[in-house]
Amino acid sequence: MNWHRFSPRRRRSTSDTVVVPPCASVEAMPTAFSPLITQLLAVHAHTRQINRLAQQEVHRAEFRLTARAVVSQLLEAWAHQTDGRGTIDDLLVEPCSWTQLHEG
Repeated sequence: MNWHRFSPRRRRSTSDTVVVPPCASVEAMPTAFSPLITQLLAVHAHTRQINRLAQQEVHRAEFRLTARAVVSQLLEAWAHQTDGRGTIDDLLVEPCSWTQLHEG
């Protein structure tokens, strides 16, 4: 039995939050210590091949439907993280370029 499901959830205070620069790489992030960040890292790992696959296959309607579902889930979770003040713009790429985000 998963006892953690029945224990009260502790919300992290803003003082517990790690500050990450806007152009920081996911790979440079400290080791995940929570199920939430572990799940997000899994999403990141599973989406690395999407660009390559999109170049080989065309399924526009299915892609849009599925991508919207994923973005919707992320936005809903972000709203919980920010007490409803977060927007989709917070999750989009900041002023740094795509190459800056993916430089190792």
